[in-house]
Amino acid sequence: MRNTVGLDISKLTFDATAIVGNAEYSAKFDNDSKGLNQFSDRLKSLGCQNLHICMEATGNYYEEVADYFAQYYSVYVVNPLKISKYAESRFKRTKTDKQDAKLIAQYCRSAQESELVKRQKPTDEQYRLSRMIAAYAQIKSECAAMKNRHHAAKDEEAAKAYAQIIKAMNEQLEV
Repeated sequence: MRNTVGLDISKLTFDATAIVGNAEYSAKFDNDSKGLNQFSDRLKSLGCQNLHICMEATGNYYEEVADYFAQYYSVYVVNPLKISKYAESRFKRTKTDKQDAKLIAQYCRSAQESELVKRQKPTDEQYRLSRMIAAYAQIKSECAAMKNRHHAAKDEEAAKAYAQIIKAMNEQLEV
């Protein structure tokens, strides 16, 4: 079985659970350069060269952690739906970030090799393009919601304000 580390990452912190052999280690770190260094030191202290680090692709908080550790370890960024389905198959409901980190480590440990795709750090241009696509989709979704509010507006001033916002959003979508 592979030695794994599951990470549950949020804006300010990340929880880590390492499963090495039959031993299990858990800790929480700040999601900043100091926390990354502390986590890196902790990984080195495990004395295990062949670690597989797994995390969910949620928001963009995982990117810096994934890119940093992909230089040294096998890193996998997994669709959260896969982790959720894995939890269901094991009849597990997680309530805490620590439990989520453990579940992610267990998933990484039991997943087939074909299910795990190693992280390759995207180029700056790929990151920029990905963020532009996400922004476009978000503006488009917000514009649709704003159109619904505009149609439902019962006040002329409110309808006028919605129309101005919709116009500005459409201009952004054309850029």
